[in-house]
Amino acid sequence: MNVHVIKDSKFSQNIYDEVIELLQKFNNPLIFIQSAEEIFLDDIDIKLDIIQEKKFKKKDEYIDRSICFSMPEDTGYKKVNFPFERQVASHHDILKSCYNFRKENDIGDEDFVILLTEQANNLNWFSFGDKKNNAFIHTSDWGFFLGCNSAYPITYEIVANIYYMILFEGINDIRVHTHKISRGCINDFCEEKKDIKLKMRTADICYDCQKLMIERDFPILVSNQIFKIMEFLRTKTISLDRFLSWRGASRIEFRGHMRNMFLTDLEDLEIRLTPLEKTIYHLFINHHEGIMANSIIDVERELRDLYGIFFNGDNLANFENSINNLCDFLNPSMQEKISSIKRKIIDSVGNRMAEYYIIQKDYSDDKYKIKLDRNLVSFI
Repeated sequence: MNVHVIKDSKFSQNIYDEVIELLQKFNNPLIFIQSAEEIFLDDIDIKLDIIQEKKFKKKDEYIDRSICFSMPEDTGYKKVNFPFERQVASHHDILKSCYNFRKENDIGDEDFVILLTEQANNLNWFSFGDKKNNAFIHTSDWGFFLGCNSAYPITYEIVANIYYMILFEGINDIRVHTHKISRGCINDFCEEKKDIKLKMRTADICYDCQKLMIERDFPILVSNQIFKIMEFLRTKTISLDRFLSWRGASRIEFRGHMRNMFLTDLEDLEIRLTPLEKTIYHLFINHHEGIMANSIIDVERELRDLYGIFFNGDNLANFENSINNLCDFLNPSMQEKISSIKRKIIDSVGNRMAEYYIIQKDYSDDKYKIKLDRNLVSFI
């Protein structure tokens, strides 16, 4: 069976590539297929949804004739003040992208199509699917409340959705067999989102659910593959937790002429930045004492030198425009790049560990800094 994993235009290419790489380590009998095509959701209706604290913290049930499965979602990397507004789209509208992709690429009914999307949905869920082998996963903010690389829970959700689509016959069937009290099983309801981590750490399917799989003749090779993927993700999650508990920050190596960034104590995890993001990051790596937001103009020469290393274009006007925007205190370019870097780091290592590596304001002196001990930084 083929599993076509597709992404929308807003989901990180780096995380998508990592998810595909994780899945393709176990590429049989389910064959995970990467797509070069990006899905654009610009034409779907967007509405403002008011999120109350209770809805934010707990998972809601959805009653429908179609099969569906979910996890609650978080909203971002900053403190949330309730109530708040968020742009959402209909879950059915989002799911239509899978139908369109299936039709346009002549994909058979037996294949799975799973969309990874940044678009929030009106159900406030992390995933939703149907009995026709189509599903989407809302990809935002896993790293924020799980404290790990967001590729891990996204990968887990992909295999969990496949499990549900194969095993269950509809929403009523799921409701009968879902565990309301979490027991560390793939089929836990997880009303409290803190319980989601329990499922990942146990990587288990309980006895009752295994019995159901036997009764319904769940494909044994697929079940073996799902177990292997979940166990692999479990070890990844636990190893990160252990590392955080006894060590703290990982060492960084910047490698080669392009100074690609690797966290050596996290199995050489690479943080992939754009040329302009690399320029800004290395500027702050060089200035451990920090830089005030209105003083970037003072390091313009250094910015130019750094961007000269990473710039991969041939348009000097674009080069100059980028540097000028960064140095202009009233231009949002610098803050936008700092936010983008922060997002990539949190997505890769989780909110807790990201504190060592992100560029953030120190309110004791109003300077932006990277707090990482520079003894952990090396260039090779």
